Amino acid sequence: MNSMEKWTPPDNPNLEKILHEAYADREAGRYKAALQKHLWIHDNAQHVDEAFVGVRLSTALGFWYLLSKAYPPAHQALITLRDEAESRLFEARFRQADFDELTALNKALHAERSTTDVYLRIMEQDRNAAERLFEVAAPALLEAEIYDACKILLNPEQYMYNSLMIYEFQLEDDDLKEEALQDCLAQLNGLFSTLVHYGKKEQALRLLSRVEAEHPQHDWNRLLAPTLRGEIPPPRG
Repeated sequence: MNSMEKWTPPDNPNLEKILHEAYADREAGRYKAALQKHLWIHDNAQHVDEAFVGVRLSTALGFWYLLSKAYPPAHQALITLRDEAESRLFEARFRQADFDELTALNKALHAERSTTDVYLRIMEQDRNAAERLFEVAAPALLEAEIYDACKILLNPEQYMYNSLMIYEFQLEDDDLKEEALQDCLAQLNGLFSTLVHYGKKEQALRLLSRVEAEHPQHDWNRLLAPTLRGEIPPPRG
């Protein structure tokens, strides 16, 4: 195909064949043709063969990334698609398909940090959506070492309830009382340091009041003072 010609798909397109043609075009230096085929697959695969959707967001993007290293317009095309996916995600109130696409495109671009930034924005706007999308976001959150913090942010009330429930259970054994306090403090430090770090100190103070009311035998405000002042970083991992 002449480098100036526009590629058009056959009447009965075979997606796998076209994908491997794009791979061969890249290896042969036919970069424009390869990009045209990648763009067509990305835009049309789900309409041609629903079973190809997984390949569209994995192998196909992997081949596209290889092309982008040699052909800057291919890299820019990936960025444009990523930005469009992000816009759709917020406009359509966090559809799973849009987040799947955004995550896959960021992975192809080696821009997983962008996925974590978007996820934190979703968490601020719609916690239910964040819970629904958490597993897809998890690899990027782990790489950014904010997976544990995000689990806390999704439901801090439940996290505190679980921490206190374990504490109360351990208190039933006299031999575990000191260990129970230290374990509980570790959990609460994780909770409150996360809330303070992400600008939710008022919520942290409300939850602390509940801890003090349920377990007045300790000076929780003193024990957790450094955390509430922001001196303890949130958990990483």
